[in-house]
Amino acid sequence: MRLDPLISERIIETYFVFYEIRREDFVLSRLDRAEEPFHHGKPVRSLVTSGLKSEVVTTIDTGLTRTFADFLAVLGEKLSNTKKLSDSAIYFMEYLKSGVFKKSKSVTNPQLNKIYRTHPKIKGSLEKAQGTSKIFGPSKAPIVAVLHYYFSKKNSKMADKFIMDLATGEALRKGDPAHTIRENWKNILDDAKEKGMTHANLLAEVLIWGWNSLRQNRRPTKIILQCQKGKLSKIE
Repeated sequence: MRLDPLISERIIETYFVFYEIRREDFVLSRLDRAEEPFHHGKPVRSLVTSGLKSEVVTTIDTGLTRTFADFLAVLGEKLSNTKKLSDSAIYFMEYLKSGVFKKSKSVTNPQLNKIYRTHPKIKGSLEKAQGTSKIFGPSKAPIVAVLHYYFSKKNSKMADKFIMDLATGEALRKGDPAHTIRENWKNILDDAKEKGMTHANLLAEVLIWGWNSLRQNRRPTKIILQCQKGKLSKIE
């Protein structure tokens, strides 16, 4: 059995990390998992058990698909966080590629793993974005996280405060971009269909609008979007 050169360069931490990366979302057989570390020539941590129910072995060894969220759980991420962190990586990759927010079905676990490892700060952005769930809904936190990540590249302190203001609404005054978004978000959802935008991209455009207003020291009391169909405004 020979290993791909790319895999041979990786540091193996556990069997799970190894076969998840090597075979994307296909689970190797027990024999493969037993042989590969020896051919690779690197030590690995392993867990030996006995007395498991037969269905556990069936789940492991029949080629069931593992999502990137499953992969993150194996790496030790909290189960309550793996789905949102996985979605953040998916949105991040799509935004990086096409400039819009959508969940591509063609993305692979190795691609998401590269995003996760190359841009580790996305995890911190997600933690900050969680507070906005009360305003935008729990499923939208990954979108807020990706945008916070990009906002932070412009001004990290301003980005933190902007997201915090959206989450809490504390000490905001009329005309503050975060205040205007909080006051008008539910009403502007009706514009999504008219503008030919998904809710995900509408939220992204509203947040970019608010961020750009903040950066330009503008104090708007109404949200006026000027983006073109299928495109999001540039982050300033």
